[in-house]
Amino acid sequence: MYGIVSISPTIEKTVAKIEGKIVDADGKVRKTSAGNREKLDGVAILWRGSWELFDVPPGVYTLELTALDKEGKVVTSRRDILLHENPPSPKRAEP
Repeated sequence: MYGIVSISPTIEKTVAKIEGKIVDADGKVRKTSAGNREKLDGVAILWRGSWELFDVPPGVYTLELTALDKEGKVVTSRRDILLHENPPSPKRAEP
């Protein structure tokens, strides 16, 4: 899985690094990415992260992105829900 985030110019000077984590329903971190930061056309600052999910079971996960300053303090963060493959359907009771 690949993710691209644009860093706001209002905070880009305070952001030392961005971390991306894939977290399961129990709160366990399954995958992390430090990603790469790049300047696009001299205007936008982008962060690109990637995670290999071949060994993660199908299910619903949370993608947590956190921007940190030089001291490791959170500047900003975001969470998004991620559906990895199609989780198994619950079995229905026979009538």
